[in-house]
Amino acid sequence: MDGRAPRDLREVLSISPLLHLIPKQDSGALNSSRLTVTSQRLSTTTTTTTTKAQYTIDNHTELMNELASEFTSFVATDPHIISFSDRPTKANENASVVPLPLPLQSTENTIYNSSQFLNTTVPNPIKQYMLNRPVHHSRLSIRKSYEVDDVSKTKVHNETYLRKFYKELGYSGIMRNSNEPDRVIAKRPYIDMDEGAGAGAGAGAESETITFKRKQEPDTVAAAVSVAQVIPINDELTKLMEDDDIDITVNWRLMRIYDLIQQSNEPISIDNLSKIQKYSYSQILTEDISDKLTTIMSIVDGTNSTNSTNSDIPQFNITTSIISQYFYASKIIMTILNGKNSDKSLFLEEYLSACIGFVNDICTNLIIPLALRRDSSIEVCSLIKPFLSSLLINIIDLLSSLCNHIMVYDISEHIITKVEYLCILMLFTDIDRKEKVPLISIQSFDLLKLEVINLITKIFQKYTDQREFLLVEILDNIIVKSTSKSGSKFTLSNGSNITITSLILLKMIHSDQSKVTTDYSQVEAEFAISIGISNLIGSYMISKLGPNSEGKFRMAIQQLIEDVLNVIELPEWSMSTLLLSGIAVTLMNTIQKVEISDTFMLDILGLMIHKISQLKSSSRTVPLIRLDPHSSTNDITIFENQCGTILNYVNHKDIFDKHTLVSFLSKKLINYLIPLYKSDDTKEKESLKRAIDNLIGFPKLMSEVVDAAKTNANHNHEYTNIIVTYDMTLMYDNMLTILVRALEGSRIKAKSRAIRILSTVIETDASVLIIPKVQTAISNRLTDGSASVRDAVIDLITKYMNQKSKYIEEFYIPLCECMNDESVQVRRRVIKLARDMYSIITIKSAKVYIANKLLRRLNDEEESLQELSKSILMEIWFPKYEETFSSSSPILSDKSIENRVEVMTEVVNSSSKNLKYFENFMQVIYGNSNQQAIIKSRLLILVKVLMNDICEGTKKNPQSVLKLLVTLISIDNSLLDQDQLISLQHFIVEEGPQADINRMHTLMIIRKTMGSIKVFRPIFLNNIQTYLLKQLTKFSVRDLHEAMPIIWHLCEVKGDSIKLANASISCMKHIKSIIDSSRQSGSVSISDSGSGSKAPPFNGKLLKLLHLLGHFGRYCQFEKFRSQFMKSSLGLRDRESISSLMMKFLLYFSKSDRDDLTRATAITNITNICCSHPKLYLSEPVLQVLDHEFNVGNPSIVNHIIQGFMEFTKGDDEGDGSTDTYTCLNDINNTNNINNIQLNLNDGVCSGLIQRYLTKILEFCLKDEGKLSHSAIQFLQFVMGQGLANVRSCTPTVIALVASQNPSIKSNAKDMLKDVYEKHESLVQSSVLDGVQKAITYRSQISAEFYNEGDFISTLYCQLTKSVSSKKKFIATICRCLQITTELEEISKLEYQRNKILYMSRNIADIEFSIFEEPVSIINCIDEILIRQGNDLRSLTESVEVISFKMIILSQTLLSLLQLREFLWNRYGITTELLQPNNSSILKQNLKIHSTIKFNLPLPTSTISTDEDPMEQSFIVSSFLQSIANFI
Repeated sequence: MDGRAPRDLREVLSISPLLHLIPKQDSGALNSSRLTVTSQRLSTTTTTTTTKAQYTIDNHTELMNELASEFTSFVATDPHIISFSDRPTKANENASVVPLPLPLQSTENTIYNSSQFLNTTVPNPIKQYMLNRPVHHSRLSIRKSYEVDDVSKTKVHNETYLRKFYKELGYSGIMRNSNEPDRVIAKRPYIDMDEGAGAGAGAGAESETITFKRKQEPDTVAAAVSVAQVIPINDELTKLMEDDDIDITVNWRLMRIYDLIQQSNEPISIDNLSKIQKYSYSQILTEDISDKLTTIMSIVDGTNSTNSTNSDIPQFNITTSIISQYFYASKIIMTILNGKNSDKSLFLEEYLSACIGFVNDICTNLIIPLALRRDSSIEVCSLIKPFLSSLLINIIDLLSSLCNHIMVYDISEHIITKVEYLCILMLFTDIDRKEKVPLISIQSFDLLKLEVINLITKIFQKYTDQREFLLVEILDNIIVKSTSKSGSKFTLSNGSNITITSLILLKMIHSDQSKVTTDYSQVEAEFAISIGISNLIGSYMISKLGPNSEGKFRMAIQQLIEDVLNVIELPEWSMSTLLLSGIAVTLMNTIQKVEISDTFMLDILGLMIHKISQLKSSSRTVPLIRLDPHSSTNDITIFENQCGTILNYVNHKDIFDKHTLVSFLSKKLINYLIPLYKSDDTKEKESLKRAIDNLIGFPKLMSEVVDAAKTNANHNHEYTNIIVTYDMTLMYDNMLTILVRALEGSRIKAKSRAIRILSTVIETDASVLIIPKVQTAISNRLTDGSASVRDAVIDLITKYMNQKSKYIEEFYIPLCECMNDESVQVRRRVIKLARDMYSIITIKSAKVYIANKLLRRLNDEEESLQELSKSILMEIWFPKYEETFSSSSPILSDKSIENRVEVMTEVVNSSSKNLKYFENFMQVIYGNSNQQAIIKSRLLILVKVLMNDICEGTKKNPQSVLKLLVTLISIDNSLLDQDQLISLQHFIVEEGPQADINRMHTLMIIRKTMGSIKVFRPIFLNNIQTYLLKQLTKFSVRDLHEAMPIIWHLCEVKGDSIKLANASISCMKHIKSIIDSSRQSGSVSISDSGSGSKAPPFNGKLLKLLHLLGHFGRYCQFEKFRSQFMKSSLGLRDRESISSLMMKFLLYFSKSDRDDLTRATAITNITNICCSHPKLYLSEPVLQVLDHEFNVGNPSIVNHIIQGFMEFTKGDDEGDGSTDTYTCLNDINNTNNINNIQLNLNDGVCSGLIQRYLTKILEFCLKDEGKLSHSAIQFLQFVMGQGLANVRSCTPTVIALVASQNPSIKSNAKDMLKDVYEKHESLVQSSVLDGVQKAITYRSQISAEFYNEGDFISTLYCQLTKSVSSKKKFIATICRCLQITTELEEISKLEYQRNKILYMSRNIADIEFSIFEEPVSIINCIDEILIRQGNDLRSLTESVEVISFKMIILSQTLLSLLQLREFLWNRYGITTELLQPNNSSILKQNLKIHSTIKFNLPLPTSTISTDEDPMEQSFIVSSFLQSIANFI
């Protein structure tokens, strides 16, 4: 001034606040468009009683933004010459140093004074956007050219700037007083912008409440009021509408009108309101908004390109100013429409339609395109993002006003439809949340979506006729426009998230809830509406879910279910249980109607059942109270208190729309009680009525319930308790049923998925494993055809076995059966699992079962599994810690050792097969030289425990312990010393029911042990020898087999073997006397090998003598006493062995003229002697006897012969009692069976016998069901196992034995067939036809109605179809077995053919085929037979007049085939298309089995009697003719 240029920065700033002159390095914060000055810097008073005025930029944000934009764009010249000094300060009571206020010129002083009347806290960004108003730099431009040195021009410029600035202050509600040009005062105080927010703000959010009110300062406000001039609203509005001042822009005018209407405390005239509406409406229609939006999009696109310039920015500012004008016009219209004035002239439909159309254009043409835009540059973002954020807030304001208007007034249908489409469009539009430079704020966009949801919900609530349309549109958009899981999500109070789509569906369910009334029926009806909405949502969603549904939709429905499950335990989201029920019921019904082919349905079912199982587990911490008609008053009161606690919690929770949620929750709880109240069986109706009324009168109840802070701890448990009890128990059971059904299905993927789901359920609720239907399903899957399914089941059980040992008791049997699985991986897992099962389970029988199964795995074809089984058995029976104990250790009383001894005892005594496996195991581990010393030390402990049990008499059944002791001694005869042997002596002489068994086992122990005792105690030696010699004639054959080698060994030790020689001579003399008597009566010479007349049966004395003679010959070596035999006149010739002499005595009684018992005894002892003298088998007399018996002899005698062969080929495991061979044979016991066979095959005797009699033995195997054929089957199993027989000759017999109904025979046959099939697969396949024919003959001889036996072919199918080619060969063989002929004439042959077809039909019906090709092949075969043979029989019946037996039997045969065809057709769903050629791809598909269809044999199948009149059974022929006609 004063005619000069500004001298310093202060004078420059008095012209205009040129911020660009301030050094950036010293005051960078001043360059920000969001400048905030602290209250200390703006303090204008030093008094402590006066509240310091705070200055905030919020009321002038846009003004300062424009100023900053203008100033920062100016490039200063020589800024380094500007210098600054520190501001003067003074002391203050509240601060050590207080900066003094700067002397300000008029512009700065005006801004400063206007801020003294504001007390604001810094608002959050969303509120700040709502308070901002658009300010455009064109109105505050200071860039006009003028000469700074010209004072007059400078003065004019300043006055123009101040005048414009005052107008901008007016926009903020601050008017200039004409009498006070340098002071401004607020026109009227601001209202509370957060009014009503208390309902939605929590207690902890009070500090964040944003208020904008004029603060009544004691000094400044009073001074301001004294000079203030308040203009009435109506007058000001009239002036604004009539003022044509060109300096007042339309935008400013609209903003001022909006502020006045919104803040009005006095009524506004109808005339003014009408004028304002028309003016605002005209502004909306002034220009086409789409052009402006296109301009913005083009500017954005231009700015984003490389050729952009700053010339677009002014155009952008002008366009955004016009859009702002439209917004304020729309806001004014909506404010008037929502006002208290009800004059009809204000409610014109075009006003509302224009506002909605404007919002629709903005959203569809600007917001949505920009939301979908990607890869925007930083320049674009900085230009448009502030504008878009303000735009979104304005849209939210308009939608909120529209929502309020809709709830109060009735809107035409076409406007509602517009709003609905707009809302749905916005609802399913999302922005890229991973975009690095987003144009639209994610927070603002989500707020917009929330307002959209609120609007849709209000429409859904009020306009019931729009509900179905809204639901279908929303659900269709979910299906078509499903967003990914990274879409809009909102965090809930429990920390979980929920998506937009889930939120709106849940809000729709409870949107129809009004206040709870006392009318129970109305409460039920209103709640039923919500149930119907939930069911509609569930049914619609699941109906669109199929195998071909898109992945996005699957993701969306999965997300919906996850959201529902996330909020299901929150009482404020009580509507979630209805939606879950609606989805679950529809899903389960869909799964039940069809076979599960799509595992996704199981996946979402698994999500639900897993969550429910978690809720069930958590609800157990609170007592479950499910009210029923018999519930007491106390139970009802407890339930009522639980409901009160839950309602109180929700009532005190800071949530949006709380009253509606509480109302819905109340109705939900009341609906649990109303059915009980209406039931005639309910006893405590008064208590129920009181509880219902209290829930209806919830506000009154709240005053009686404890404080909410005390209820927060248990509300979740109580609410979970209620929904689990009333809503989810039945649902949970039904879901388990669905899983069980899936486990029983034919789809491998579905079964595997169901197992995984069940595993997750068991993880939270292990009690599921003890549910019978679940146990059965899991057990059945252990034998599933898929290895992956079996492995998954094993994994399931393994996971929870260690946690809950009681579950092992339910599953150890099916698990152990998996040790026979064809999959090596499954067998390995189960074998490893067996170790844990054995150690955890406490039931002895279970331990025995597990041990037996492990023993059988020692013969597994996989060597690694053999070693694994052996190591596990070693670990469970011979743990390592026993190595450190000495023989005198107290470990003998250890309970663990006693338990192992008991298990081994049970194993040995369970069956002969298990005994064999145990012996093999002991031989394997003991044969290892590296472990022999360790094993022996442990065996010594076990033997001592056994001996303690025997001596102390603690065992009620000592024979089982003795049997185990025999087995252990067989491994190493040095395990028992002489003292222990003496302690067993009393078992030899005792009498009683079990004496014979104990005596036999004791004799076996002594026999096996005495070889290791070098020096016997004289007393023991004499006592045993004397007693055994005295009892020699009294022993049974079995005892004699053990006693004779003991006596011979003891006599050898004492050197008095002559005693046994004399006993043998005496025996032979007695026999000779009998022979002499026989010769005198029958003139038969002892040396004559011919046959005479049939002699009478001899007495029992002779039989005993023959047994003695046979055992003398087998176990004693009398050659050194030859002189005694020569002197005895027994007929011993020179150079004849004593064993040959004994054989002649026995051959005399083996002649065919002897009685069967005598002959059987003689032949048995012949084979007995031949065991130790094998060459005698090749003598002609012996061979003649054997040939005669195999050809025409008694089957029981043949059985004895085969037993003798068995002992001979096995090499006599127990050893031979002869002096010169005993040690050798004892050593044989400690080697494997192959060495035994090698030792006993002298001169090829064994192979010669097998070759000579194998055919007869095979025939004998099919003699009966085990009484006579048992020995033959054992012999066959042994020779096949050792490779001594022709496999091709034996295989058909083995296949036929599989048809046996004797479990033991069937099991042995299956084992033999399995071994042969693994080694000779092709040979077995070629033998199936012969085997089946043998089986039919075998079963027809044993059972008259054998055709009712139905597991033979199915067993073969399981064992012999391990590959695709083997299945084809097997099916082809079965088809060959079905072939018949009509040329037969003999009734017996026709009946055999009929019975064969009946038997085959029954067995084929029991097969569970896996692919279509198998049953189709059989049907094609049957069709060929029916066409060919059926036509032949039909022609035959038409050519004769009299029905014959042949026609009847053939009719039965063909009717059986027709019945089988119909059964296969229905059971496997065969169609005519499958029978057409060139359908190989379809035939390879897995088929579905209809297990409910059963096979029934056609018509009577009894044997036809030729004595009856054929016409009495002519109806069979008639039935056939009718059936064959229908077929053809």
